[in-house]
Amino acid sequence: MICRDYLQGEKLKVGNLNELRVLIDRSETRLSEAAMNSWRAELIGPPHSHAGKEQVFYITDGKGVVHVGAKTHQVQPGSLVYIPEGIVHQSVTDHSAFTYFLFMAFLEPSKEGCASFAKHIEQVAAIRQQQAATGEAASDPELSKRVSKKKPRFFDDVRGTTTAMLVSKTDADGCEIERVGVDKDTTRAAQYADREQTLFVLSGGGTMNLDSKECELKPGTVIFVPVNERQSVKAGSTGLTYLSFSTFITIK
Repeated sequence: MICRDYLQGEKLKVGNLNELRVLIDRSETRLSEAAMNSWRAELIGPPHSHAGKEQVFYITDGKGVVHVGAKTHQVQPGSLVYIPEGIVHQSVTDHSAFTYFLFMAFLEPSKEGCASFAKHIEQVAAIRQQQAATGEAASDPELSKRVSKKKPRFFDDVRGTTTAMLVSKTDADGCEIERVGVDKDTTRAAQYADREQTLFVLSGGGTMNLDSKECELKPGTVIFVPVNERQSVKAGSTGLTYLSFSTFITIK
């Protein structure tokens, strides 16, 4: 189990565009990665796409616009965007910056040919700067030639206290996204042989036990659960709500 606060992690700068704080690195997982991604104010970001992975944005701070394919979404805290492989997307800010929890599910074990997120950023930083300057995704020689048949998904606000499936396994190529609500003083146990999980706590508090390790849960706690590890989550006196991002280890 990996247990971290969302303010922890290695900082990576992508030119003068955005700053990433790595929470769960690809070197620590089979097919998952997570970070906090902050875009500076007054920015028209780079239009780009990704080969071999799908992404999810959960907005935590600020407001902005996210273009996904031909659609434009106004985002704010609580908004969630699912972006399939190969779909061109772009972040745009006005006078204020915005930040989101970034989850990535890799569709290939090569993980873009990079051993770490930092190595990947080294490779694409200059390309992203050029894409932002030209406004053209085609500035990337590695632009994905594959485009998923799955459809992007947008939710204006996924915050709440009840359990709800947001993006099911059939909606995506390699991941699943669920909001999980645990009533106060209640324990929820699970074990999965087909997936690894990344959890992001939205509200409330409690504890998680995994292989004799215990982690305190509070808003902003990020947890990585490896495949086939038995987990036990106990909510505190105010209950507990978190987003569960599953990455399936068998690629379609």
